Amino acid sequence: MSACEARTELIWNLHAVNKLFQRLEEVWASSLGLSLSQWSILMAIRALDVGNGISIAEVTKRLRIESSYITTQSKFLELNGYVNRSSSLDDRRIVLLSLSQDTVVALAGLNERQQSIYRFVFKDMLKDEMSRLLKVIRHFDVRLSKAALMLAVGEDMFELH
Repeated sequence: MSACEARTELIWNLHAVNKLFQRLEEVWASSLGLSLSQWSILMAIRALDVGNGISIAEVTKRLRIESSYITTQSKFLELNGYVNRSSSLDDRRIVLLSLSQDTVVALAGLNERQQSIYRFVFKDMLKDEMSRLLKVIRHFDVRLSKAALMLAVGEDMFELH
């Protein structure tokens, strides 16, 4: 297999794995009456919030979604009791998001099922293999982010960077 064929195969496999993870998340999201993007917002809040709430900007950065979309969806999520929105004590212009207590309880109810599936999926992967995979994925993340920026500004000199 040539390097070009290997890259193509890798890209298709990454797409396929992403779709499979999305299918799992769609099931969990629908169990709470949410869309996949709303579920992703909740997961980002759960992952990032250390107890004081998390800014919309930080959720935007994690999910790579426009802040206006996060703002709109967080208002919907607040209205339906999934999240709490509050102003930062340091800067009242900054909106902080946190999971509502009901959402924390609902997610805890899903946690064992999720962990069971993840144990199954990652069963044969050793800790050092997981660490290596994470390192490779982080490398892709950095390079793809740079490539997207370069493409957006019309820079064609990818070989030089």
